[in-house]
Amino acid sequence: MRSIRHIVVGMEFDPTGNALSPGTRRALEVAVCLAQEEGARLDLLHSIDAERYVEDAGGNLTIVHEGVPPGGEELLQATVDRLADDRIAAQVLIRREPPALAIAREAHRHGVDVVVVGSHDDEEPRDGLGNVAAAVVRDVTCPVWTVGPESAPAPRRILAATDLTAAGGDALEAAAFLARRLHAALDVVHAYQLTLEQQMEHEIRSDHDLSPVQEHALQRVRDQVQERAAGLSPELHVGCSSPVHAILAVAQEIRPDLLVLGAVSRTGIPGLVLGSTAQKLMSRTRWSVLVVKPEGFVSPVADQI
Repeated sequence: MRSIRHIVVGMEFDPTGNALSPGTRRALEVAVCLAQEEGARLDLLHSIDAERYVEDAGGNLTIVHEGVPPGGEELLQATVDRLADDRIAAQVLIRREPPALAIAREAHRHGVDVVVVGSHDDEEPRDGLGNVAAAVVRDVTCPVWTVGPESAPAPRRILAATDLTAAGGDALEAAAFLARRLHAALDVVHAYQLTLEQQMEHEIRSDHDLSPVQEHALQRVRDQVQERAAGLSPELHVGCSSPVHAILAVAQEIRPDLLVLGAVSRTGIPGLVLGSTAQKLMSRTRWSVLVVKPEGFVSPVADQI
């Protein structure tokens, strides 16, 4: 990620259809922050693939409206007008197809730099992204910023997770770009794993010193920072742990506004393999998450976009 000129924002209405959903309002705040900093234009995309239901106290579902709710297009256009007052170029896009597919098509066809979507508003954090947001992360080829309910619109502190692979380097590079542009503090976390031989030696010799192993891992992180985030001096968090545990432990300590992860995929094969680390993190966190896709990523809906 070296520039942001074109942003797609997933737009949803609340169950009444009379206002934007809380998640959409948060996503729009982030997109506006990026647009103001980068001079980017916004596509406000709403899908009318399915009917809108509400559930009463007895559990009965009632169709409120089909497609765009009454007054919905006027609400979206009013949003565009407000953005114009702030000198932000924006347009409304209405699509009749599943939201993730609609966003994937728009991003692919028009070279979108980043997609911004809001997470669900459920207080229960076990499903951190929600079904639509998770599908967008899976299907879209460009970076996807999922805005959580516990993050500021303009990140003040960014946490980049790296496994020292190319994917981790891409995540670090994107985090560094945003840290520079948004004047945010940058932290980097890496969890190293012991080889079988090191594990056995550590168990046999209680006095076995792991500091050389940790220093080696720390130096490799410094090298990647020098390569991908030159000029910055991020706080480094390196330890022997599982990646999920290490990232969550650091995140709980520093409370970042944005967690940046690199996705893993098989080049040329449709479908994203997020890996257990990214999947677990995205399902557990209520912070904002930016997933950076690798070069050569092929969407699982490639034949439809």
